Amino acid sequence: MDSETLRKVQNVQLEIAAEIKRICDKHDINYFLDSGTLIGAVRHKGFIPWDDDMDIGMLRKDYDKFISVAESELGEGYFLHSWDTDDGYPLPFIKIRKNGTVYEEAASENKYRHNGIFVDILPYDEMPSQPSEQKKMKSDIFFWCRVFYCKDGLKPWKHHSRRLYRFLSMCRYMPYAAASHFIKKDKIKSKCIEVMRRYNGQNTGFVFKEWGDLAGCAYVPSECFSEFTEVPFESESFKIPAGYDAILTRQYGDYMQLPPESERENRHQVLKVKF
Repeated sequence: MDSETLRKVQNVQLEIAAEIKRICDKHDINYFLDSGTLIGAVRHKGFIPWDDDMDIGMLRKDYDKFISVAESELGEGYFLHSWDTDDGYPLPFIKIRKNGTVYEEAASENKYRHNGIFVDILPYDEMPSQPSEQKKMKSDIFFWCRVFYCKDGLKPWKHHSRRLYRFLSMCRYMPYAAASHFIKKDKIKSKCIEVMRRYNGQNTGFVFKEWGDLAGCAYVPSECFSEFTEVPFESESFKIPAGYDAILTRQYGDYMQLPPESERENRHQVLKVKF
């Protein structure tokens, strides 16, 4: 996307995020800016200039509560996209999309019921404290979620702009694609749900986000989310965890350091945009 189109997309994402915030504030649901959006809030007081998506995180209990109220609370201009509202949607988190817009990514071309501009909402679940159990849980999540992607025809390797990386990623997905032919979709979905929530309620002291880096750097101490503070973000303000520095350092290292100019690019290989 050119810079003008990207900025228009970010403005729509900001509008969607404000609607999410409205619902959360009304129903006493904790939420927080997450991933690159959290970096943007801390480093730029808004979007990372080249970022093409917006991420919000919630602990699982808040995430479930949000889903329970969102469909009735969302304004008519928005759609809650999940594997319960779209049988062809295989991701383990929800998106809030704006009706009347188009934001079609290469990985999901001609696939979803709704392809509007979106904000991701990522749930955080409890992660066991023992390294051996962590390894087992991450392995299970990695397997079942990727089998689900392949079962529904998602092509994550198309997020890569470089042909070599795209080819290597496609090769890595081949075992999951093969497994998906022999397992029923309902079984795959139920296994995804089971492994993600396996340790919830056990007060393990660690949480991790779905769709995070399953190699391990996306899990952080639960205490990072014990308090939240509201910070400026573009023309709005949103909550971030009080322990944001530990979270971002864990996930990104020196997050205040700008990446090389060659890496400042849109990540989602967007094919079509309509406002």
